[in-house]
Amino acid sequence: MSEQEKIMNKILNIIPVIIIIFMLVACSEKEKTASNTADNAKRETVITLVELGSSDCPPCRLMEPVLEEVRNRYGNRVRVVHHDVGVPEGMPYARSYGVRVIPTQVFLNSDGREFFRHEGFLSMEQIEEILNGKGVY
Repeated sequence: MSEQEKIMNKILNIIPVIIIIFMLVACSEKEKTASNTADNAKRETVITLVELGSSDCPPCRLMEPVLEEVRNRYGNRVRVVHHDVGVPEGMPYARSYGVRVIPTQVFLNSDGREFFRHEGFLSMEQIEEILNGKGVY
């Protein structure tokens, strides 16, 4: 075998190794990106505020602009969910959250566990205090 053939064989043997290394690095970067995206999504929605009320309830209607302000001020850090428990579609939520009075606000952590509950009107200042207590500013 000539010297050129030996060099060519070495190159041909190295190419698959280079391709495998490149593929491993590319896969590793995809995993990091997917992991970072999941971590960021988890960090973005820190708290869920579930508001259970009715469109027929005056204190519940007073909560609407407060909830809108929470959405605007906190963005993805606080997820605001409203269930109208005064209509048949909302009754299962009233039962599952054990609602006794409307409006009722239930605060859930990122694991979906309730950490605070309030019955009646809840001001923006009170909500800020609750959120700040959980490190959400």
